[in-house]
Amino acid sequence: VSSTAVTVSLAGRVRESPKTLTLAAVAILMASATMFVRILAIVGIIDLGLLPVLLWPLGAMAASGYGVALAFYLSSRHDLPETQPVSHRNPFELRAALQFGLFYTAVLFAAKAAQTFLGDGGLYAAAVLAGVTEVDAISLSMARFHLDGLAAATAATAITLAAVTNTAVKAGLAFWLGGAALATRVIVGLGAALAAGWLALMLAR
Repeated sequence: VSSTAVTVSLAGRVRESPKTLTLAAVAILMASATMFVRILAIVGIIDLGLLPVLLWPLGAMAASGYGVALAFYLSSRHDLPETQPVSHRNPFELRAALQFGLFYTAVLFAAKAAQTFLGDGGLYAAAVLAGVTEVDAISLSMARFHLDGLAAATAATAITLAAVTNTAVKAGLAFWLGGAALATRVIVGLGAALAAGWLALMLAR
């Protein structure tokens, strides 16, 4: 539902119980990789024509994130501790839906205003700012803009920038809330994902 929420929750748990370090890193990386898959699903539902432009970079990021998470898990699975289940909330509750609706409206307005007054550069800046908190709203916005005539490359770049920003924020949260040991593992995984996405984007061009 939210890879950022997973990062915050599990990084805090590592502070309380260092034994959960590897499990937390694996879970954060898997949640972060799932974010890229979720973006593809959202774009595919709204604007199937934009999907091919995003498939290679975001697909490569997801595959790399899952791969590093699996490697961490397999290398230490015999030493993993028993832990309590992580609590979660219903992602379909009305309050969360209303909050997302308000945020989506704000992102849509800001992105359109930035593009109108500042061009593509303004659109990219809005995508980066939106990516600090989450990526679904900007992904929806870019898909809608593409349907209205925005170039596919511009829309895809904005979505990718938001995803990269959000990924960097999660690495920072892992360090701030969970410490250097957790951050090192998370940065290795997320760094590999970003590198794979950049390489896929270059090869696609």
